[in-house]
Amino acid sequence: MPVQIPNRFKAYVFLTLAVMIWGIATPVIKATVEYVPPFSFLAIRFWISCIIALPMSIYYLSKVKLNKTRTRYLLTASFIGHIAALSLYFTGLNRTGSVEASLISSLAPLVVAVMGFFILKEIIKRKQIEGILIAFLGTLIIVFEPLPKIALFGNLLFVSGMIFDSFYSIYVKKYLAEDKVITAFMQISLSFVFAAIVFTPLAVIEQYGYYNKSTELSQQECTIADIDKFQNNSGVLCDNVGCHTIKNPEYYCMIAQEHENFAQFTTTNIQKYLSQSTKYGIIYMALISGLLGYVLYVMGLKYIEASEAAVFYYLQPLFGVPIAIIFLKESITSIFIIGAILVAFGIILAERKK
Repeated sequence: MPVQIPNRFKAYVFLTLAVMIWGIATPVIKATVEYVPPFSFLAIRFWISCIIALPMSIYYLSKVKLNKTRTRYLLTASFIGHIAALSLYFTGLNRTGSVEASLISSLAPLVVAVMGFFILKEIIKRKQIEGILIAFLGTLIIVFEPLPKIALFGNLLFVSGMIFDSFYSIYVKKYLAEDKVITAFMQISLSFVFAAIVFTPLAVIEQYGYYNKSTELSQQECTIADIDKFQNNSGVLCDNVGCHTIKNPEYYCMIAQEHENFAQFTTTNIQKYLSQSTKYGIIYMALISGLLGYVLYVMGLKYIEASEAAVFYYLQPLFGVPIAIIFLKESITSIFIIGAILVAFGIILAERKK
């Protein structure tokens, strides 16, 4: 006789895996967005996802006839969770550290719990309140301890993204998670195709801004002395076009030649993004954090309330911070460790059975 796995246990497994993937994604985004502009990153990421999502979307649409209501739910969910939230996350990470971002994202359970109470009329149990408050206290200790070092504007953008992401959980739970027609794979596939279409013009506008700057700089030709000086600077690279910072496609000076048109300029940049180590970050965000992470989260939402699922967001720093320390050389203090212990204890308290 096959063993029956409890639905709550399934939810815990799905949500833990999803949050682990997203926790690792924060330092991955930080490391990549320093070299690839945010909207270009997002457009490339979603078009890579579309290698899988587009055929699946065509298949689903051939089997299921979506009415106007379901179509509206799908497009709205995609805008909230994939366009608004990710735009704010990526632009925020361009201005703050991944450790700070990981901790800010762990504030999501408090936001989801409040939204779930008012929008979904979910009941927050006493043990959940106690666990959320303890975990939230741990998060506050970690967030405010390095406050003087935090880039305020980047954090505000990231907080805004976290609020949209929290609302995405509520919206999916209310309109899509328990839909018998729209499966998790169907929702994510169609949403990713929509996001790819939306981010494409935004990426074009972003690249055009860089193109205009490079055109202005094309009047400043690189001399032999410039090239010699920059070649000895570890933060600057010189190629057959000119000299530019490693973390920015904008050139200091240009080698005398016929200037590229906009299409050539954009194509060169995309090839550069996909030929350097940044391609690993883009692929991770496209296939692992994107497709797999969202599907796991939506599957977990089928079995427990949104406010309970949101508690798992507190785990993100436990996965993301060590990665940031090891690979991005970001640092933590003993106060962070105390906060992390409180976060872990709060999750256990909130989710254990009476």
